[in-house]
Amino acid sequence: MLNNIRNGIRFFSIFTKIKESKLPILHSCNYNINLNLATEEFIFEKLSLSNPALYFYRSKSCVVIGKHQNPWKECHIQEMQKNQICLSRRKTGGGAVYQDLGNTCFSFLIPIEKDSKLDFTKANQDIIANTMAKLNVKATFSGRNDILVDNKKISGSAYKLHPGKSILHHGTMLINLNKEEATKYLNPHKSKLLSKGISSVKARIANLQEFNSEINHEHFCEKMMQAFEEKYKQKSDHFEITYEDCMKEEYIKKEFEKSESWEWKYGESPMFSNNFIIRFDWGIIDMNIEVKEGIIIDGILYSDCLYSSFIEKINELIKSKKYHYSHEGFTKLGEDLKNFFYHDKIILGFIEAMVEGIIDQL
Repeated sequence: MLNNIRNGIRFFSIFTKIKESKLPILHSCNYNINLNLATEEFIFEKLSLSNPALYFYRSKSCVVIGKHQNPWKECHIQEMQKNQICLSRRKTGGGAVYQDLGNTCFSFLIPIEKDSKLDFTKANQDIIANTMAKLNVKATFSGRNDILVDNKKISGSAYKLHPGKSILHHGTMLINLNKEEATKYLNPHKSKLLSKGISSVKARIANLQEFNSEINHEHFCEKMMQAFEEKYKQKSDHFEITYEDCMKEEYIKKEFEKSESWEWKYGESPMFSNNFIIRFDWGIIDMNIEVKEGIIIDGILYSDCLYSSFIEKINELIKSKKYHYSHEGFTKLGEDLKNFFYHDKIILGFIEAMVEGIIDQL
């Protein structure tokens, strides 16, 4: 079915046809997580759908965090930056997830009337359950948003609601995800893992191919499309969404640019504190800092270093509210210190070691 989409007619504005469709099913041709999420946000916020829609997309290697999560606590940021793994912050809640092309994302976008009695959670669960049955996989729903097979997570979901207008329910489906990469980049709170009786991210999740080796992205989408049509008793229309389609919409372009920005990825983080304790040949540093919206707003460094002027200058600078809590931010702190102590080779050596040590602990 997917292979037949390209034979359809292309329209100047594909979203106009999507809005008019009785049961639209959308397939993204883009592998950028931020562009896919921006497109989803446009459909949800601006398109004013007349009928339920189903949207499929996949993205290259990335970590996606919930709207109110702290990336430095949820992810191994340094490892991600070293390997050029994209960080993305979605506008829904829930936890951090690793995604690659072995993961398929699905979104139910459903218009609702003020007096609607539709239980969208049950309706969507019915579609997912029917999809699993068609794939010969025995799945169960667990907790707030997980789908399990043999007590391992294959899918998670998050939600967004416009009362009396529309709902967004998007989820992941692990088909052939690289679980080693998920373990490398995710840093879930130990209590979350312990509460589920497991010891690692890798041990908690499973791929659909472990239970049915014939399942792939196209196979999964085809079965979910069938279940979607059966639920709403309507033949669907299929649309491929290209990069060019997205760039014709100013709202998508702006959302995409925002989602790529440091301010959205990191600056939206809740206020938090951190402590770095590092031992060097020339002394121990004990740095305590407060971070708000990704900016170091206060802090103090204690040390038994013999060069008191060095420590005093660090304390002056970390209170200046001009450094991002990031690799770049601490590198900038080091540069400012070097500019001040440019005449002292010993302290210049201290600065390089300190910055390198802090960045290693981020």
